[in-house]
Order: sequence, then structure tokens, then C-alpha cells
Amino acid sequence: MQNQIALQFDFCNNTEKEKYARNYKKSKDPERYYQAHSYDIHLAWSAAETLEKAGVNPETLNLHDLESKYENLCNDRQAASDAYKKAERECENLQNLRDQLLSFMGQEAAPNIGREKANVRDK
Repeated sequence: MQNQIALQFDFCNNTEKEKYARNYKKSKDPERYYQAHSYDIHLAWSAAETLEKAGVNPETLNLHDLESKYENLCNDRQAASDAYKKAERECENLQNLRDQLLSFMGQEAAPNIGREKANVRDK
């Protein structure tokens, strides 16, 4: 997915559009050139249209800045996921310790409150 986005941003550059337009005009057989490169040409057109519909100017788009922001978001997401998993394991350990303490004191363990995951298929 990330490669497709990068391709779309790359094709939006004026240099790519100009390259295809220049080579199309220079070609001895423009129809054959168009058939050979139609996928790339349409990808460039659709990427530019998509960005314009989203309110982004393709000429002022900074691909390296977007890639660095995307990488930072992925790293933040991974760190948050790791912290959540660690907290979840710690919560399970604390619940087990609570249950052991209650059984040692001779009281019945209370059911888990709140975080029970309901299985939809059982209903």
C-alpha cells in the first residue's frame, strides 16, 4: 500500500507529466507509445486528480516530508501497541494475585468486572 501511495505521489510531479508528454510528441508512432505506457500515464492522471479532489496541490507536495511523518506515526503506533500489551499482561497478573490472595483469606474470588470480552457467536 505504501509503495502505491509513493508511486502516485511520484507520478504527480510535473517532471513525470512532462516526460510522458515530451516522449509522446517525439515518438514516431504516438499510438504505439500510448499503448506501451498507458498504465503509467493513467496512473499519473488519476493520482493528480485524486490529490486535487483532496485539496492537495500536487506541485507543492513534499514526498520526503510525508514519508518521514508516516514513519514517525508507525513508530508511535508500535510503541503504543507495545505499552498496551504490557499493561494488559500486568493487569492479568494483578488479577491473578488478587484471586490468590482472596482464596488464601478464604473468600470467594469476585468475577472480573468490565474487561470481559463477549463472544458474539455464542449469542
